[in-house]
Amino acid sequence: MVEGREKEFITQRVNLPTAKSSSQISAEIPPEIRAKAFFSARVAEAHILERFREISDRYSSGEISRDEARHLLRQYATAHGKDDGSKGLRNLASTARLNLILDQNAKMARAVGQYEAMHRPANLKMFPYVIYQASVGSRSPRDSHRKYDGMVIDKRDPWLRTHWPPWEFGCNCDLLNCSEKKARTLGIKPMSKPEDLKIESDSGFAFDPATWFQEYDCSIIKNPEFRANVIDDMAKRFPEVTENIYRSNATGYLEGKAAELERRIQTEAAEKVFPDEPKTFLEGENLAKAQAQARKAVAPEVMQATDDAVAKIGADGIEPFMHYSSRPGDSENIVLRQAAFKEGEIDWTGVDATPKRKKAVADLQHLLEIMPKFHGTLYRGCAFSSIKKAEDYVTDLFENPTSLKGFISTTPDPVVAHHYAASGDFKIIVVIPNSKNGVYFGPYSRHPEDEETLISYKFFLRGLKKYEKDGILYILAEELPR
Repeated sequence: MVEGREKEFITQRVNLPTAKSSSQISAEIPPEIRAKAFFSARVAEAHILERFREISDRYSSGEISRDEARHLLRQYATAHGKDDGSKGLRNLASTARLNLILDQNAKMARAVGQYEAMHRPANLKMFPYVIYQASVGSRSPRDSHRKYDGMVIDKRDPWLRTHWPPWEFGCNCDLLNCSEKKARTLGIKPMSKPEDLKIESDSGFAFDPATWFQEYDCSIIKNPEFRANVIDDMAKRFPEVTENIYRSNATGYLEGKAAELERRIQTEAAEKVFPDEPKTFLEGENLAKAQAQARKAVAPEVMQATDDAVAKIGADGIEPFMHYSSRPGDSENIVLRQAAFKEGEIDWTGVDATPKRKKAVADLQHLLEIMPKFHGTLYRGCAFSSIKKAEDYVTDLFENPTSLKGFISTTPDPVVAHHYAASGDFKIIVVIPNSKNGVYFGPYSRHPEDEETLISYKFFLRGLKKYEKDGILYILAEELPR
């Protein structure tokens, strides 16, 4: 069984369904993205790619043999779905194609583990060079690979960024550690200049394991919709990588979010249940439907973790959730927004709040500290009756975010955020990618239709970029502790 970086590579990549061909993937998806993604040419349906990924990962991890993995892939490929909408998935079931999927992914995982091991300080000191071995185990290696056989390369040489095996489909080459003494004896390849590097593979494929260890900038993806999808999925898979994605590509990201919102409003808005009047509550079938929708608003594992925590605490313990709402006249925010904050704590000085109300705020804060956290993209829909109020809110977000008070009410569903933004003359939707501090409690609220996620008053939002479209101002924001 594989361990370490090799296992990390297998389990933490992003799934990228795409109808693109191999050459299009190589031309349009940068190597920095490909290194962190699982994909197969012309497999555009997510559920199909997910099944391919599952079987491929089991083989790469050593759980099943190559023959068993190929059999499972062929069995699935001949029985289900389509790949690019026109070609039957059975076209993917050829032995050569299935071997390529299995072998290439296993080799790339091994390359990541090999790269990490070869670049450990002790290893670098003892073996600063590598020896290229052409097509190990192959009787007739390709000329383009054979010509490098026996070459001694400095591990710092940029040439390895485009020639680390497997740098072509079906590449069976390898690299061996080499000491300085041996390298001097064999002769060392002159160091390459970065500007002289080029992709040599016929397909345009290249794999650079070094990119696995680097942060990435998604602004190099030109298609805004595809770029937004990549960023969203990567944020879930790699929560530790934040600002460099969003700051460098905020406009493109928000363009993608606006497009996503338009699509979802067209297809999903009619299915949502909201009360006719903001101050009323859903009842009967409408309430049951809204609670069911709230349970589907987040990934099943998120809802299950929340349910488990609620069961442990008990109904009395989660009562603050049941009574909280972001709506005016219904919220602990009524008093909390009047309070000051000092070093992350509430200062009630000068606030007309009863001990009971203060305790309710404290209880809710406690819940937000102990409940499972939501990781993903959240939305905050804001409606304003005047341009002055909207401008003041935007100014606070960008220039003085710590002045924002109270619990931050958000939702994982952009359709819900749009519903509330659309209720005012001036509409703002705040997008918080890679949120880490919210607690989802949609079905436990008095208003399950809000699909609400709360962020503690100990955090605030800071605006990063703005993008306006069709009368809605989209603001990209990040969470920061007070």
